[in-house]
Amino acid sequence: MAKKEDHVSAVAIYIGGYNNNIVGSAPAPVWEEHTAMLDDDVAFSKDKHAWKHATNTLLAAISRDAGGVGAAELWTRPYDEQSNANLLHLTARWSSKPADDAALVGTKTPEPAPPGVGYAAVLMEDDDGKAIINFRELDSLANNPELPPDERIEKLMPRYERVAGLTLASNVGVIVLFVEKSNDPDDVDRPVAPCERASAMPFLRASAAAVSALVQTRLPRHMYLAQRTNKAARSWRSLRSIVRSGLLKPPKDLAHVPQKASRLKAYASKFKGAAKGTPPKMIKLEQAAHIFIGVFITLILLSGGNKLISEETSGEYGLLLGSMGALCTLLFAAPNSPLAQPRNVLYGHLMACLVGIVLNYMTETANDKGDGIPRWVTQALSPSLAIAGMALFGVTHPPAGAVSLIMVSAKPMIDAKWRAVGAPVFAMITISVIVASMYNNAHPKKQYPTAWLLQPTFTR
Repeated sequence: MAKKEDHVSAVAIYIGGYNNNIVGSAPAPVWEEHTAMLDDDVAFSKDKHAWKHATNTLLAAISRDAGGVGAAELWTRPYDEQSNANLLHLTARWSSKPADDAALVGTKTPEPAPPGVGYAAVLMEDDDGKAIINFRELDSLANNPELPPDERIEKLMPRYERVAGLTLASNVGVIVLFVEKSNDPDDVDRPVAPCERASAMPFLRASAAAVSALVQTRLPRHMYLAQRTNKAARSWRSLRSIVRSGLLKPPKDLAHVPQKASRLKAYASKFKGAAKGTPPKMIKLEQAAHIFIGVFITLILLSGGNKLISEETSGEYGLLLGSMGALCTLLFAAPNSPLAQPRNVLYGHLMACLVGIVLNYMTETANDKGDGIPRWVTQALSPSLAIAGMALFGVTHPPAGAVSLIMVSAKPMIDAKWRAVGAPVFAMITISVIVASMYNNAHPKKQYPTAWLLQPTFTR
């Protein structure tokens, strides 16, 4: 594996500059924009780092990963609308051995290539950007009598054997890949380079698409930066002119500073609601039907089980509470809600039961008997404590808030005391969570639960 220093010297990328050295580890080139400035007064900032580095890294990675590529060149068209818009310019180059290439072709940037002239233009016309990439012998380009003489390709023939072009999208340019000569070029049975195999074609096409996207951002980027710079420059010039003319003077009277709104006005303004609030959208009929079936299956199981158990135990045990309507709403209409996850379902109900049962022991046994808290106070206190406790421990669950009220209001639940935790509460929520998990996960676009997280935690 090459050292980092070798990698830096081997990769020589020159973005947009047509008068820079192409091969070798020359000093860092300056970004040159080959387009007419949008405004004569624009002081356009030179990008010396990010833009060059992006193309540098991309072209080098493509060449190294392809296998067998000794050099790669990026030829692009100018993005302005001048008369030379069809010329191809060498804007970036990578070489595994830059010193050897410099000895062959020198370090001077070649002249822009018009359509049909030069190996870059020929390879660009030869590739349609879709089919299998055609790697051609270098001598077929150098010795083709139908093509103009190409001195650069003739100089590269001693080091490279084959060459191919990858046309970029919208014909903005072409990537030229040079395949190094093998150690035994006369061996007709030698395997082809990895980059020439059919398995490499999807990778090379996708890489060309990535380079195309990068190249095609040049014009929008230039226009945006020029417009932004122009606007700021004009604003500062206008401001300086106003100051020098004496038109900008301090006001005679101090500007009125609005007073902070009173707390009463701020409180009243909250009743207006959010100005940009929108009501929830309707769901599809198929989604509503899916919710209906899930709720029906859950409640028919609990309702049937409640009837059977109540009859067998003479009403001592059951499986159904009024809070099941709210629980099914969360489990099937909002299964991704944090309030519907098993952690909240379990611990929310346990807290509701605990608060309700403890308060039942502290409540008077009969109206106006005076041996405890009045029942009507308990019915307000139980949900208050349960809901606040659930919020404190991060297990808020609306149906559990309803259970805390049922625990101190319904006579069967008051009489059941601690037995109510097992049935109906724990049995009811267990069946509901199991049915919701099996039913929701059968749908390709739903998942329940998003997380179990049943281990108790006491962190904020």
